Amino acid sequence: MERFQDTVNKLALVQTCRQGHSVITEREQAIKVMLPDVQAPSLIPQL
Repeated sequence: MERFQDTVNKLALVQTCRQGHSVITEREQAIKVMLPDVQAPSLIPQL
């Protein structure tokens, strides 16, 4: 399934955009999460 990982990542990004989120903000959060002592953002939408 490793060969599909790039496609999965791109589809997740497209879905994020459809929800009205900024691509730049989402990528920035993804990079920050890789840093030590940074908590991952919630996947539950804020109402």
